[in-house]
Amino acid sequence: MSEDKTKRLELIYQDAATNLRFLKQQEWVITRYALTAYAVLVGLATQMTFRCPLVVAVVLITVLDAVILHQFIGSMQRFRDRIDWIHKYACPPEEQKPLRLAESDGPLNTSLYIHILILIAVAGAVIAGWAILNIKAAGT
Repeated sequence: MSEDKTKRLELIYQDAATNLRFLKQQEWVITRYALTAYAVLVGLATQMTFRCPLVVAVVLITVLDAVILHQFIGSMQRFRDRIDWIHKYACPPEEQKPLRLAESDGPLNTSLYIHILILIAVAGAVIAGWAILNIKAAGT
């Protein structure tokens, strides 16, 4: 393999690995933002008597959280495919076996993990919605 091709493969690999690492870090960050926003909305409910906008905000936050996290699934798979392709293209067959390239991710793959995070956000939304509708406003 030429030196130029090796450098290009290294750049593609580094880019894919960096982006994959970033997306993995952002999974919980996005979920924490949603849960924090729910807590703020519940806090606002104690100061408001008309709470319909707060419930709408909870729904919108939940939908945005789910959409963003769901997009992570496709993005992460794309970067994993690039890394796998480089491993298969750049490594001779005898070096591929120790890398266990043919093995699957196991039962807790990325898609399942992200869907669990979405369920956590939905559960938080249900609790926040219930609290917003049932909490007593200050001074009443």
